[in-house]
Amino acid sequence: MSNTADDVPDADTAYRLFAVVVHVGSGPNHGHYVAVVNSHELWLYFDDDAVDQIDESFVTSYFGSTHETLANTEHGYILFYEQC
Repeated sequence: MSNTADDVPDADTAYRLFAVVVHVGSGPNHGHYVAVVNSHELWLYFDDDAVDQIDESFVTSYFGSTHETLANTEHGYILFYEQC
C-alpha cells in the first residue's frame, strides 16, 4: 500500500499489511473475533487457544471485496500496517 495522505512529505512511503482483526458473526453485538497475523513471514490465524498457519491468499478474503455475500460472515474489522 502506498501513502495516500496529501500532507505527508514523503508520499512514496510504502506500507505492508501485518495483521487483521476479523469479526465473525451477523452483527456488532453477535459474533466472535479472531486475528490473522504475519509473523516471521508466516501468516497465523488465532482463534482463542488455537493457532493455525494459513496461506496468504486466505488473508485477502477478509477485505477488499466489492460484493457482499450472505454466506460470508467474516470481515476484516481492523487492519494493521507497518512502514516498509
